[in-house]
Amino acid sequence: MKLEQYTAERAFAQKHLLCLQDWTPDEILQALSLALKLKGKQKRGENHEKLKGKSLAMIFEKSSTRTRVSFEVGMQQLGGHALFLSSDDLQLKRSETVSDTARVLSRYVDGIMIRTYRQEDVEDLAMSGSIPVINGLTDAFHPCQALADILTVYEHRGTLKGLKLAYLGDGNNVAHSLMIICSKLGVDFAIGCAKGYDPKAEYVGWCEKNAAMSGSKVEIFHDPADAEPLGQALLAGGLPIAEVTFRTEAAAEAIAIMSEIDGLSVGAGTVVSPDQVELAAEAGAEFIVSPGLRADVVREARMDGRPVLPGAVTPSEIMEAQGMGIDTVKFFPANLYGGAAAIRALAAPFTTMRFVPTGGITPSNMGEYLALSCVPAVGGSWMVPVGLVQSKDFAAISTLCRTAVEAATSPS
Repeated sequence: MKLEQYTAERAFAQKHLLCLQDWTPDEILQALSLALKLKGKQKRGENHEKLKGKSLAMIFEKSSTRTRVSFEVGMQQLGGHALFLSSDDLQLKRSETVSDTARVLSRYVDGIMIRTYRQEDVEDLAMSGSIPVINGLTDAFHPCQALADILTVYEHRGTLKGLKLAYLGDGNNVAHSLMIICSKLGVDFAIGCAKGYDPKAEYVGWCEKNAAMSGSKVEIFHDPADAEPLGQALLAGGLPIAEVTFRTEAAAEAIAIMSEIDGLSVGAGTVVSPDQVELAAEAGAEFIVSPGLRADVVREARMDGRPVLPGAVTPSEIMEAQGMGIDTVKFFPANLYGGAAAIRALAAPFTTMRFVPTGGITPSNMGEYLALSCVPAVGGSWMVPVGLVQSKDFAAISTLCRTAVEAATSPS
């Protein structure tokens, strides 16, 4: 099925976007098809002012760069106007209830987008007002993110049929919405999370019913036992160093298991606080990697002589790192901060600093980084695809690691 030529089964009946569970698969596909068509018109410079003369009130109780920019630019491209309203701009929940705000805004604007905490507040806005309401994010759901993500998958793969989406992390609002949209559209969904961080059981129940109707599957994994064969696979592939991202409690257990493997040096990554340093150290982490530069994280890691690799991407951060006696920093996310060219430029004034780029490193571009004398190593996760871990194809992981090592060590 080509979304560009999708034919609706029924007239679109939704007034609001509160939760994708409220929408039928047909309505989701209609929205995705329209989005593709509008993107095409925008790229071709064709007029597509579907919202000419319309105004959207954007309520931000939670700030966001991408949500504000995407909605504001989107309204402008469609011929409408977006009005930004922060918590300081409204009497919401101070002298006016959510219902009061909904009724007042309904007299002035044509729609409301709200990014807030409680799902109940979004539903109250929709119930009390007379205009469409869009959920820009709540603690429970993030439907706009899910729609954008699944559209991106389609644009890259050309189909949704036969696909499986793997999500690694907490069972949070993004996971809930991705699980819902996948289960409705026939896309298999698998989430790997630590025990106690599962998606909400009620929402899993919805999605299991959706999946039974669409022919897809919903799977939840939290098996740190994979850590041992994964560590062995890395070693077999010639990679004796592993960074386990410290995002859930499962990370500590995985570090403890992998640290028992002879010949494998295991560290903790994405460490953002002294408490996490302590937990990682107790689990057996030999080194600490942090996405940014925090003096207390560096101090805690150094207390027992543990090497630490903090993140630094600006001249000021690099100078601060040098002041702490650090001569090697993590350059993250490398692709967003200018890649190899940016590191080359920074190396000119900081001749003694070494950089370990991560984020956006691939087999096709890692050579550009490793060609720099100031880059002793690169970091990446392409050697350990979630699908191969879930299918326990550790031999394939070893092959990917071996290929990466050979590419990294071969003469340029």
